[in-house]
Amino acid sequence: MKELKFREFVNGKFHYWGFVEEGIFKGPVTPSLTRGNHSQFSGHKDKNSKEIYEGDIIKFFDKIVAIIVFESFGGWCFKWIDPTYINIRQYNPEPIFRNIPLFEVVGNIYENPELINP
Repeated sequence: MKELKFREFVNGKFHYWGFVEEGIFKGPVTPSLTRGNHSQFSGHKDKNSKEIYEGDIIKFFDKIVAIIVFESFGGWCFKWIDPTYINIRQYNPEPIFRNIPLFEVVGNIYENPELINP
């Protein structure tokens, strides 16, 4: 069974919960998913084996290029910050599974907004 995990950024830190290991729920009885500062685990890890969550900021080689998003069509995607860096057509999201071994999570939109808005 794939882990179904979430995190929520509250008062300057992340709180984690979810269904892990044989369907056992671990976390708050009533997670507050109404604030808009929560994210889901993508089921993937970056090149350093760090878990990838929605809202994470990634870089390819030495340049920050994308944010991880979950698109309405049901897939984990890159939302490109700088599409010219890797010759992408436009700012359209692209599935993440193609390039996982090449990228690294360097922050997230909650703790490190300056990485995408210098």
